[in-house]
Amino acid sequence: MQVLGRAASVGAFDKRGEESGHVKISLSGNTPEHIIRITRKIDTKNKSEWLLDVFTTRPIQLLEETQKAVGVPDLPVQHHQLIYRSKELKNLEVANLMRKRLPWLKYEMKEEELIEAQEQEKTMKKKMEIAKIWEDSKRPIDYRNEQVRAIMNKLP
Repeated sequence: MQVLGRAASVGAFDKRGEESGHVKISLSGNTPEHIIRITRKIDTKNKSEWLLDVFTTRPIQLLEETQKAVGVPDLPVQHHQLIYRSKELKNLEVANLMRKRLPWLKYEMKEEELIEAQEQEKTMKKKMEIAKIWEDSKRPIDYRNEQVRAIMNKLP
Protein backbone atom coordinates (compact mmCIF):
# COMPACT_ATOMS: atom_id res chain seq x y z
CA MET A 1 0.00 0.00 0.00
CA GLN A 2 1.38 3.39 -0.88
CA VAL A 3 1.19 6.21 1.62
CA LEU A 4 -0.13 9.35 -0.10
CA GLY A 5 0.66 7.71 -3.44
CA ARG A 6 4.34 8.62 -3.13
CA ALA A 7 5.99 5.95 -1.04
CA ALA A 8 5.38 2.37 0.04
CA SER A 9 6.12 3.11 3.71
CA VAL A 10 6.30 6.08 6.04
CA GLY A 11 10.02 5.48 6.54
CA ALA A 12 10.59 6.36 2.87
CA PHE A 13 9.72 10.02 3.59
CA ASP A 14 13.11 10.47 5.22
CA LYS A 15 15.11 12.42 2.65
CA ARG A 16 18.08 13.62 4.70
CA GLY A 17 19.40 10.40 6.22
CA GLU A 18 17.71 11.05 9.58
CA GLU A 19 16.39 8.09 11.57
CA SER A 20 13.17 9.83 12.57
CA GLY A 21 11.09 12.94 12.02
CA HIS A 22 7.75 14.49 12.81
CA VAL A 23 4.97 16.62 11.39
CA LYS A 24 2.98 19.00 13.61
CA ILE A 25 -0.25 20.86 12.95
CA SER A 26 -2.23 23.16 15.22
CA LEU A 27 -5.98 23.64 15.11
CA SER A 28 -8.16 26.21 16.84
CA GLY A 29 -10.34 24.74 19.54
CA ASN A 30 -13.76 25.81 20.82
CA THR A 31 -12.29 28.98 22.32
CA PRO A 32 -9.46 31.25 21.13
CA GLU A 33 -7.26 29.98 23.97
CA HIS A 34 -7.90 26.30 23.16
CA ILE A 35 -5.39 25.03 20.61
CA ILE A 36 -5.26 21.41 19.52
CA ARG A 37 -1.85 20.15 18.46
CA ILE A 38 -1.57 16.99 16.36
CA THR A 39 1.83 15.39 15.84
CA ARG A 40 2.83 12.40 13.77
CA LYS A 41 6.21 10.88 14.48
CA ILE A 42 7.74 8.54 11.92
CA ASP A 43 11.02 6.70 11.64
CA THR A 44 12.97 4.71 9.06
CA LYS A 45 11.75 1.44 10.63
CA ASN A 46 8.18 2.32 9.54
CA LYS A 47 7.08 3.03 13.09
CA SER A 48 4.38 5.69 13.18
CA GLU A 49 2.99 7.35 16.29
CA TRP A 50 0.18 9.90 16.59
CA LEU A 51 0.04 12.45 19.41
CA LEU A 52 -2.91 14.61 20.37
CA ASP A 53 -1.54 17.56 22.31
CA VAL A 54 1.22 15.59 24.10
CA PHE A 55 -0.62 12.27 24.56
CA THR A 56 -0.22 9.24 22.32
CA THR A 57 -3.48 8.48 20.56
CA ARG A 58 -4.92 6.18 17.93
CA PRO A 59 -5.90 7.49 14.47
CA ILE A 60 -9.60 6.99 15.32
CA GLN A 61 -9.32 9.22 18.39
CA LEU A 62 -7.41 11.72 16.32
CA LEU A 63 -10.16 11.79 13.71
CA GLU A 64 -12.82 12.29 16.39
CA GLU A 65 -10.89 15.16 17.97
CA THR A 66 -10.32 16.75 14.58
CA GLN A 67 -14.06 16.54 13.85
CA LYS A 68 -14.79 18.26 17.15
CA ALA A 69 -12.21 20.95 16.41
CA VAL A 70 -13.77 21.77 13.03
CA GLY A 71 -16.74 23.10 15.00
CA VAL A 72 -19.63 21.46 13.14
CA PRO A 73 -21.68 19.98 16.02
CA ASP A 74 -23.41 17.31 13.90
CA LEU A 75 -20.20 15.98 12.33
CA PRO A 76 -19.38 13.37 15.04
CA VAL A 77 -23.04 12.27 15.14
CA GLN A 78 -23.13 11.89 11.36
CA HIS A 79 -19.84 10.00 11.47
CA HIS A 80 -21.20 7.53 14.05
CA GLN A 81 -24.38 7.10 11.97
CA LEU A 82 -22.23 6.41 8.93
CA ILE A 83 -20.26 3.78 10.83
CA TYR A 84 -23.49 2.17 12.11
CA ARG A 85 -25.06 2.12 8.64
CA SER A 86 -21.88 0.71 7.18
CA LYS A 87 -22.05 -2.16 9.67
CA GLU A 88 -25.73 -2.71 8.82
CA LEU A 89 -24.88 -2.80 5.13
CA LYS A 90 -22.10 -5.32 5.78
CA ASN A 91 -24.56 -7.51 7.72
CA LEU A 92 -27.08 -7.31 4.86
CA GLU A 93 -24.37 -8.23 2.35
CA VAL A 94 -23.38 -11.23 4.49
CA ALA A 95 -27.04 -12.29 4.79
CA ASN A 96 -27.49 -11.95 1.03
CA LEU A 97 -24.34 -13.97 0.41
CA MET A 98 -25.57 -16.67 2.79
CA ARG A 99 -28.95 -16.75 1.00
CA LYS A 100 -27.13 -17.24 -2.32
CA ARG A 101 -24.87 -19.90 -0.80
CA LEU A 102 -27.76 -21.94 0.69
CA PRO A 103 -28.75 -23.78 -2.55
CA TRP A 104 -25.11 -24.77 -3.07
CA LEU A 105 -24.88 -26.08 0.48
CA LYS A 106 -28.05 -28.12 -0.08
CA TYR A 107 -26.60 -29.44 -3.32
CA GLU A 108 -23.34 -30.40 -1.62
CA MET A 109 -25.24 -32.17 1.18
CA LYS A 110 -27.30 -34.15 -1.36
CA GLU A 111 -24.13 -35.00 -3.25
CA GLU A 112 -22.56 -36.34 -0.03
CA GLU A 113 -25.71 -38.37 0.63
CA LEU A 114 -25.51 -39.80 -2.89
CA ILE A 115 -21.85 -40.76 -2.48
CA GLU A 116 -22.64 -42.38 0.88
CA ALA A 117 -25.57 -44.30 -0.65
CA GLN A 118 -23.34 -45.47 -3.52
CA GLU A 119 -20.74 -46.68 -1.02
CA GLN A 120 -23.42 -48.54 0.93
CA GLU A 121 -24.67 -50.08 -2.31
CA LYS A 122 -21.14 -51.28 -3.15
CA THR A 123 -20.79 -52.73 0.34
CA MET A 124 -24.14 -54.53 0.05
CA LYS A 125 -23.20 -55.93 -3.39
CA LYS A 126 -19.93 -57.27 -1.95
CA LYS A 127 -21.80 -58.84 0.97
CA MET A 128 -24.31 -60.42 -1.43
CA GLU A 129 -21.48 -61.78 -3.60
CA ILE A 130 -19.79 -63.25 -0.53
CA ALA A 131 -23.11 -64.76 0.61
CA LYS A 132 -23.65 -66.30 -2.86
CA ILE A 133 -20.13 -67.75 -2.87
CA TRP A 134 -20.79 -69.13 0.62
CA GLU A 135 -24.10 -70.69 -0.46
CA ASP A 136 -22.52 -72.10 -3.64
CA SER A 137 -19.65 -73.61 -1.68
CA LYS A 138 -22.06 -75.14 0.89
CA ARG A 139 -24.28 -76.79 -1.72
CA PRO A 140 -22.03 -79.85 -2.37
CA ILE A 141 -21.60 -80.37 1.38
CA ASP A 142 -25.35 -80.11 1.96
CA TYR A 143 -25.96 -82.56 -0.89
CA ARG A 144 -23.51 -85.06 0.67
CA ASN A 145 -25.13 -84.61 4.07
CA GLU A 146 -28.56 -85.38 2.54
CA GLN A 147 -27.16 -88.51 0.93
CA VAL A 148 -25.63 -89.63 4.20
CA ARG A 149 -28.96 -89.05 6.04
CA ALA A 150 -30.85 -90.96 3.38
CA ILE A 151 -28.45 -93.89 3.76
CA MET A 152 -28.66 -93.69 7.55
CA ASN A 153 -32.45 -93.72 7.40
CA LYS A 154 -32.38 -96.90 5.31
CA LEU A 155 -30.24 -98.72 7.85
CA PRO A 156 -32.11 -100.97 10.32
